[in-house]
Amino acid sequence: MRVETLADRHLMTAADLLLGAQIWRTAAPVSRVADNDTAFQAITESLHSGLGLGAMEGNELVGFLIVPLPSGPGPARITILDTQHGASQPYVRDAYRALYEAAAAELVNLGCFWHKIRVLTEPPESVDSFVEMGFGIDQIKGSRPISPTLSSGQIRSIEEAVRDDVNDLARLWVELATYHARSPILNPALVDLPAIRNDLVATIEDEGRKIFVARQNGNAVGMIEAHPDAHYQDTVTIGLNIVTGAVRSQGIGTTLLEAVMRWSGSAGYQHCAVSWASPNLVSDAFYRAHGFVPIRYELARQIDPRVSWANESLNFSLLDGAWRSAESGNE
Repeated sequence: MRVETLADRHLMTAADLLLGAQIWRTAAPVSRVADNDTAFQAITESLHSGLGLGAMEGNELVGFLIVPLPSGPGPARITILDTQHGASQPYVRDAYRALYEAAAAELVNLGCFWHKIRVLTEPPESVDSFVEMGFGIDQIKGSRPISPTLSSGQIRSIEEAVRDDVNDLARLWVELATYHARSPILNPALVDLPAIRNDLVATIEDEGRKIFVARQNGNAVGMIEAHPDAHYQDTVTIGLNIVTGAVRSQGIGTTLLEAVMRWSGSAGYQHCAVSWASPNLVSDAFYRAHGFVPIRYELARQIDPRVSWANESLNFSLLDGAWRSAESGNE
């Protein structure tokens, strides 16, 4: 199997491969890449700012990968979307291994050592191929059908957020960021409060998005934000979902989720989706217990940046000479 630059003559076949990868079981949301035209459009748009690679078996394209290149040299992270790769079922493992070998070399040459790729959970061979190359699960995206009731038990005061709630919502956001900084998630709590406040205000004023606030004794103790999913049809996605630590395990998270279900059901959505960090033990347990099934993983691989100089260009003969000189001096 050889890898070559993705050319115009390959694009229709690549669209077929992408479309095949987006087919879902009936209970899952339908990708917005739902026919050959949308698949072809997704690929051509990605090629405007990315490196297109094709895996060839003889004269047949059996896999492709489009890598969004960093805007300039230096430390960077790139994320390959699930609409930027695909492989024919008999060749999934070999194609992805060959394609990533070529892509990783190019990225490291540009100083990019943090690689992410979004891979659908079915077929499992796609996920396995990248895990075998050193990737691990960083984020999980799950989905479930819309249901208006979740048997949440005691109903608490749930209200739509207004501008006067921004300070309370920002406080909850900061609490979430500091929680994510703890073990085992260990993400740095880098908080840009002005940007957070601006985004919250924009969300509150956007009729297509919703923030619901849970209150106890007049105090905001939880919030949940939902908006139309950019990648799946008839699907609403949960963004922020926070319950303050002092009142967890009291059903507040379930009540907030129920509010989203009621709103999204009345708006005509068929599915609810959400992404969570794989090492977030609380979120992982909560969403799985409430019927969310993983449909996509975001896999990540961090490469030791010393490979930029400690590679085959290192002159080991000089090191050997220094070692021999040291040995001679010890005699």
